[in-house]
Amino acid sequence: MPTHLLSAINGFRASPFFLRECPSNCRFSFNSVVISRLSLIWLLHNLLVHLILDRLQNKIYMKSSIGRFVENHRAAVEHLVPKFADNARAMELYFVRWKTIFGNLNPDELVKEEICEMEAEIRRKDALLAKIYEKLGEWKTTFTNEAMEQKKDQNEENASLLN
Repeated sequence: MPTHLLSAINGFRASPFFLRECPSNCRFSFNSVVISRLSLIWLLHNLLVHLILDRLQNKIYMKSSIGRFVENHRAAVEHLVPKFADNARAMELYFVRWKTIFGNLNPDELVKEEICEMEAEIRRKDALLAKIYEKLGEWKTTFTNEAMEQKKDQNEENASLLN
């Protein structure tokens, strides 16, 4: 395992961010590491920061030319993005393997996580539907008011034509 990944995982184990953000019913424990989607995102972010900092620390900058400095940064980023994507794929594969092993050993926990994910998706979709119904109500009142005004104007025109 790359040293950056190990240092990111070690930082992850004691992370107060993870303990604050992850719901308690969506945790898994693999080798004393608690894993969730939020923690995986944090772990990937931490890995990217480590890779960029390592690249910048090992880089020898040319102070004489700003253009070369920018070009070096562009080259560093172009080099780091595929490396980060490869490391992220490897990490995802690692966690998928552990989840498969864990699911075979304790399928109840796997079902609990699936239920938690489905409940979160239902809550998200309910919130989206509530927003849509709110907008629908606003448009209905707008169109109703507009129709009432048009009907009122039409009645006034008819009354003025009759007089």
